[in-house]
Amino acid sequence: MVYTNLTFNGIPVKKVPETKHLGVILDSKLSFKSHTTAKISMARKGIGIIKKIYPFVSRKTLNDVYKMYIRPHLDYADVLYHIPNKDLLTFLSTNEEYDLHVNMKRIESVQYDAALAVSGAWRGSSRTKLYKELGWEPLYLRREVRRLCLFRDVVIDKNPAYLYAITKPLEPRPTARGPNSDNLKTIAARTDSFKDTFFPASVVKWNLLDKHSKDLPNRLAFKSSLIKKIRPKRCEMFLVSDNIGQSWITQLRLGLSPLNLHKFNKEFQDTHDPMCFAGDGVEDTEHFLLLCRLHHTIRNDLFANINLLLQKNVNSLPKEQILNLLLYGDCKLKPEINQKILTQTVLFIKSSNRFSQP
Repeated sequence: MVYTNLTFNGIPVKKVPETKHLGVILDSKLSFKSHTTAKISMARKGIGIIKKIYPFVSRKTLNDVYKMYIRPHLDYADVLYHIPNKDLLTFLSTNEEYDLHVNMKRIESVQYDAALAVSGAWRGSSRTKLYKELGWEPLYLRREVRRLCLFRDVVIDKNPAYLYAITKPLEPRPTARGPNSDNLKTIAARTDSFKDTFFPASVVKWNLLDKHSKDLPNRLAFKSSLIKKIRPKRCEMFLVSDNIGQSWITQLRLGLSPLNLHKFNKEFQDTHDPMCFAGDGVEDTEHFLLLCRLHHTIRNDLFANINLLLQKNVNSLPKEQILNLLLYGDCKLKPEINQKILTQTVLFIKSSNRFSQP
C-alpha cells in the first residue's frame, strides 16, 4: 500500500521511523520494542537505587519504592504492548515454566531483578518462590488482568462508547443456550501479530473466565477477584528490623544460600561437595539449623530463648514443624512473639559465621 505524503498547513510532515506520543514510543510496525526498551532502562536505574539504599531502609520501604516509582514504568501502556501466551491452558497460571514471548521475558526479568534487590535473595532463586516471599504477582499476569479490566469496561459498562461499538457485534445471541451461551464471538485473525492485539486476545481470555467473575457487579469487585487468583500471599517477616538478617532468612526459605547443598545444587564453582564442614551430614537447611555439631552451643542458646518465649519445649516438636517455626513463625502466635522468634533465628545465623554480610 502506498501512502501519500502528509502536510500540515502546507508544510510536509517529516517521515520518521518512530515517534513518542503521550509517553508511548510508536514505531512503523507497532512492535513497541523501542518503548519497552526505554521503560526497561528507566526501571533498571531504579533498581540500582534500591541496591544502594538497601542496607539503610526497611524491606517495606524498598517494596514501596519498587511499586510506586519503578513498576509504573513497566505498567505504562502495557495493555498495548502485551503479547499473551499461546497456551490457553496456562491462562492466569503462576507456573514458572510459563512460555513467555522473548520481549515479555525481558520485562519479567526486570521485576525478578527488583525482587532480588528488595529481598536480598540470590540470583538463581525460584521466581515463583521469590514472588511468594514478597507477595508480588508476575507482570505477565498483571497485564492480563489489566487488559481484562479495561475490556470489561467496554463490554459491560459500555464505556467508552466508540470502543463498545467494536465489541457490540460480538455479543452472543439472546436465544443462545448451553454452558458457553454467554461467550463473545471471536475475532478472526490471519496473523499472530493481530491475534495478540487488545480486542482479539481479550475476547478469547474473556471467554475463558468463569461466569461468577464476569457477573460481578462492578469493576472493583471484578479486579479484586482476578487479583486474588494471581497474587500470592506474602510470607511475613513480622517487622524484623535487621535487613541483612531478613535476607538470610529469605535465602533459607528459597533454598539458595551459602549452605553447601544449596550451592552444590546450583553448580557453584567453589562448591564440589554438599557435605557440611564437620563432615557429619549434607549441609541443607535442616542440618544447619537443627543438627550440625559445629553450631551445637549457639543452637542451645537459640532453643533456650525460644522455649522461654513460648513457655514450652519446642525440641519435642517434629523437625519440619521446628523449621517452619524458626523460618516463618506461627500464625497462631502474636506478631510480636513471631518477631522475636525470627530475630533469634537471625542471631543464630549470624553467630554461625556461615552467612557473610554483603
